[in-house]
Amino acid sequence: MRVGLICPDSPFLLDSRVFPTLGVLQVAASLLANHHEVGVLDLSGVPNPISALESFLSPGYDCIGITGTSPQLPAVMQIFQNIKMLDSSVRVIIGGPHATVDPSSLLMFDSVVMGDGEEAILTAIQKDSPKIIDQASNVVKGILPYHRPARQLIDMSSYEYSLAGIKGTSALSSSGCPYNCGFCCGRSSPFYRRVRTRDLSDLRNEMIELQEIYGINAVMFFDDELSLDDKYTLQLCSTLAPLGMKFRGFVKANLFTSEQAEAFAKAGFVELCTGVEAAHQRILDVMEKKTTPAINKRFVDLCRQNGIRSKCFTSIGHPSESEETVFALRDWLIETRPDEFDITVISVYPSSPYWDNSVDTGESIDGKKVRKYVKKSRNLTENGATLFFEEVDYTREFSFYKGKPGEYTSHVWTPELSKQDLVRLRDQTEDQVRSALSLSYPKRHSGDNFEGSMGMGASPQNTHKLLKVLES
Repeated sequence: MRVGLICPDSPFLLDSRVFPTLGVLQVAASLLANHHEVGVLDLSGVPNPISALESFLSPGYDCIGITGTSPQLPAVMQIFQNIKMLDSSVRVIIGGPHATVDPSSLLMFDSVVMGDGEEAILTAIQKDSPKIIDQASNVVKGILPYHRPARQLIDMSSYEYSLAGIKGTSALSSSGCPYNCGFCCGRSSPFYRRVRTRDLSDLRNEMIELQEIYGINAVMFFDDELSLDDKYTLQLCSTLAPLGMKFRGFVKANLFTSEQAEAFAKAGFVELCTGVEAAHQRILDVMEKKTTPAINKRFVDLCRQNGIRSKCFTSIGHPSESEETVFALRDWLIETRPDEFDITVISVYPSSPYWDNSVDTGESIDGKKVRKYVKKSRNLTENGATLFFEEVDYTREFSFYKGKPGEYTSHVWTPELSKQDLVRLRDQTEDQVRSALSLSYPKRHSGDNFEGSMGMGASPQNTHKLLKVLES
């Protein structure tokens, strides 16, 4: 069977052509292993995606698979509609993060895959496939079933990522996070909650393959957290250390230890990132972050002591957010002096605790329903911590956690801060912190601002067509 796999653009990112999407390439590897023909098209950063899509589809496919996050859904829907206009008979499958947490919103597709796609795709491409294929509900902790990404199907040279001045790409050593942060999508899904790790000998072989075949000696690990299991973390570092590569990844600040920091440095990690999110204890408690400002400062200090760059991800717009709590974050960043940071206005996605535990207020703004989330606790104010947000139709409207400086839009507000207040304070805080720390704004291809930037490249038979589109 001939199967085409497509990744939509991420127009909300500063630069969307940085990393190939590993999930789609793992699905491609599974299809190849089962003797199917596969083509892969990446529309990330393509100025004329419809033309590129038409060229990609011209050889004819029996089935098309599309991946998508919630922020990408408007682009996904445009792709879906154009495929059906060009060939209404072709089966179109949707998978990825949004399909996993909100499959009922995607029933216009011929098949919806929840969770791991490597095995599910073999069922989804069949004409008698069920509408929803659930690979997410029965996930168990342990070894991560893993098909090494079929990078040979894409033009790796079309992606621009470097780390410490060395050509790099992305990889995965584990998946899942057991924590319950209020803003984080998938907290009610076993697929995203249960930690699974890779066989480290296979990971080592993948790193050697990147070196020998692609000349790549730097890797950004897209694990949710690299420090969840101390034993695995130290084994991972021991496995990577002899390779002489450079690495970057995410850790959980409250689990990060001096022993881990030393091991990461010896393994070749030049930058570690963590989700600080806030610097006022009330906000950290509201989101159930399980950290304190002191714990987060320790992360920065340990990185500095071991010669590792630190990056702190922060956000505003949480329940009971106020000027006081935003200013606390600003002051913490200036005093702690991480090597890099970003600050966003949150968006509330389905399957996050904020969304799942909210109620419809019966009100609307510009045609959007208004939902209300209240967190009550003895440690909070008497009336609890409150957040209001708009119920966005993700198939029609771009709404995203990250964004470009100067182009932020807020869909959330609190009793203390309006949507406009949050955008103003976000911009003001970033300006003040960057000025105080002498940090420039991220630039295209810097690799510093693209944590959500994942896409896949064109298949070999279509690479020349895609490059012509990119050059036009």
